[in-house]
Amino acid sequence: MTGTSSDIEASVKALEAAGGTVVQPIRNVGYGLLVASLKDPNGSIVGLRQFPKG
Repeated sequence: MTGTSSDIEASVKALEAAGGTVVQPIRNVGYGLLVASLKDPNGSIVGLRQFPKG
């Protein structure tokens, strides 16, 4: 599953607080697009992305 966030840092922190673990830390993959991957408590991978602001 992949979701879009307007604040990827806050979303990663919230998922970690809910029991998720970071698989891939937040990184810029080009042109300001930020991505991260986490594993939820059931073992499913969750992808997050934040489009460039502006």
